[in-house]
Amino acid sequence: MMNNDYNLIVRKNSYFLTIIDKNKFIELGAQSIINDNLYFIKKKYDGTITGETCAVLGISINYIIDIYETIKIIKNSKELNYIEDINKITFSCSNIFVIEYFKDIIMNQSLDKLLIFNIEPKGQNVTQLKFYPNPIITIPGGNMEINDKNSFENCALREFMEETGINIKNKYKIIGIHRHPILKIMNNNFNSRTMPYPSHSRFYYIYNKYKKYNNTFIRVEKYYYLAKTLF
Repeated sequence: MMNNDYNLIVRKNSYFLTIIDKNKFIELGAQSIINDNLYFIKKKYDGTITGETCAVLGISINYIIDIYETIKIIKNSKELNYIEDINKITFSCSNIFVIEYFKDIIMNQSLDKLLIFNIEPKGQNVTQLKFYPNPIITIPGGNMEINDKNSFENCALREFMEETGINIKNKYKIIGIHRHPILKIMNNNFNSRTMPYPSHSRFYYIYNKYKKYNNTFIRVEKYYYLAKTLF
C-alpha cells in the first residue's frame, strides 16, 4: 500500500510475546539447557511458512531479567551447537525494548513461567527481506496477510502458531498491548536504517534528505501483544 504524497510503502506487522507454563512447554517436547530456567524445542529450518526457525526458546522470568547473561549461556550451549555460529547469536534491540515495556506485567507472573522466543538462523530470505549475518533470537510474529482480516491480533496469533508449532488458538489471554510504528529507509542493497515514526514535519525533512539516493521509505505499523496461555 502506498501513500501518494511520498510513495511511502505501508506494512503491518504483529507479534506475540507469550507466557507459558514450564511443565506444559516440557510436555510439548522441550529439553532443558540449564537447570529449570532455559528450555528449547529443536526445529528444522527449511525457509517455508512452518519452517522459518531452527529452535523455539523458553526463557524463565528469572533469566529474562538479565538477558545478556542468558545470551552468554545460549552461546555456549552444547544442546544448541547444531545451529551454525550459535556462539555469535544476537538479541535485537527492539526485543529488549518490548521486554522493558512489559516488564512490570512480566515480573508479576509466577517464576515457573517461561517466555517464548524463536531462534532464526543466519542467512538471507529475500522474499521476507530478512538478512541475518548471525543467528538471532526473535519474538514470534511477522507480516499481516489477507486472511488476517486486517486484525493485528489475528496476524500475531497466526504467525506465532506457524513459527513455533504451538497451537494456542482460543487458549490465551491478552494481558498487554504495545503499538510501535517505525520508519524504515532501505537502499538498493537492502541495507536499512530504522527509527521511530517521526512527526509529519520531521518526516518531510528526512524524506528530502534521503530521496536523492533512491531509497525506499517504509512505514511499518507494529503491534506487540503480551499473551498468557490458558492451558
